[in-house]
Amino acid sequence: MSEAVSEAVREIVGHQFLDQYPKVFDENGDVLPCGRYMTIILITLADGAEPGVDHGNSETGIMNLENMRSLYRTLINKQEQL
Repeated sequence: MSEAVSEAVREIVGHQFLDQYPKVFDENGDVLPCGRYMTIILITLADGAEPGVDHGNSETGIMNLENMRSLYRTLINKQEQL
């Protein structure tokens, strides 16, 4: 996959991550009682948007909260700059 295509894919997945994030975290960044399936989806999207970073375990749904919140802030800031 070319670099331009992979960057475009990461951007699309980043938008999907931003859509999923409020289903798992509230406005204060606290985890909602949403269930394991929702966190697995979020971890999978995070891994696609930011490869090589530990966002959690996509089998158990246990998230790396610091990295999840960091990715969210990064993507929101990037979106606000547009």
